[in-house]
Amino acid sequence: MFAICRIYVLIVFAVFHACGSTSDRDKKRDLLNQKYKLLYIQNFDNRSNFGGVTGRLKEKLLIAVDRDGRLKITPDKEQADLVLYGQVMLYGDRPSIMDNFSEPLVYNLTVLTSIKLRINLRKHSDEIKNDGVLIDQKLVRSDATFSPRQPPFETKFEAEETLLDVLANRIVMALFGDELD
Repeated sequence: MFAICRIYVLIVFAVFHACGSTSDRDKKRDLLNQKYKLLYIQNFDNRSNFGGVTGRLKEKLLIAVDRDGRLKITPDKEQADLVLYGQVMLYGDRPSIMDNFSEPLVYNLTVLTSIKLRINLRKHSDEIKNDGVLIDQKLVRSDATFSPRQPPFETKFEAEETLLDVLANRIVMALFGDELD
């Protein structure tokens, strides 16, 4: 009987805890949806050995934010309510499965980015003094595998494109949707 009461108390606690964290996320989403409408995406800094990633990632982010539909993209930083900054911190490609002759069959690709969402100080300088600076900072990681020698055959470039698509969607989810913990 005592064990059943413990389980009941744990379930009730878990439900109340989940409701509280959901309401915090909803407040953040409501603030973003009501007060800020325009987003500018700054080119990401590339601190990795992943050449040409910044332009490709920005292009994928533009598509992902547009598909999400909560914010509009602006090409002018002066007009934007919010500015998204980011860094590509790590890129790794390594073999994961080898054949009998020690030749790689499957490769793993990994990208780690650091993102920051800030209020545009130029447009909202009077509000910032009253509300404080809103900063949302997260690390977002994405992984992909590809095999140039086994079906389904895929080139490294195709795998990188898939990796960047998934990364852009995860960045949008982390900032404006469900939290990635």
